[in-house]
Amino acid sequence: MVAVKALSNKLCRASYYIMRDQIPYDEARLFAEFGCGREPTKGLASNQQA
Repeated sequence: MVAVKALSNKLCRASYYIMRDQIPYDEARLFAEFGCGREPTKGLASNQQA
């Protein structure tokens, strides 16, 4: 439950600054500190054989 509240607070603050400064939304910047600002890879390990 704490994680949901933390994420909702972050999204709320991001939304406020986007609307206030009238800048385009950039998903990569929003989740950059968690390492999620990149394209997902297929599978769990990056060295898997196809």
